[in-house]
Amino acid sequence: MTKGTVSKVLIANRGEISCRAQRACKRLGLPCVAVYTEPDALSLHVLHAAESVCLGASPKEYLSPERLLEVAKSTGKSWTGGRDQGQAAGRAAKQPKQCS
Repeated sequence: MTKGTVSKVLIANRGEISCRAQRACKRLGLPCVAVYTEPDALSLHVLHAAESVCLGASPKEYLSPERLLEVAKSTGKSWTGGRDQGQAAGRAAKQPKQCS
């Protein structure tokens, strides 16, 4: 990967804003990873994403920078100046996994 390119986008939001961001990324040919908490497991932003990762039981998990960076690294996002931080993950199933 060359510096300054993006191969995948982690959307750390939910609801309509996340859906809009996903549509924009789709037009650009970029796969998205949606993060969610247990109460949001069947939300549209989760079901429409190429990948989805459960943050935990509490909606407060969306506000944890450490947790979001952990998810970004584990799913192969490009971040911090466009440097590749891991292997690109394969597409996940459309049905979200249960939070553990």
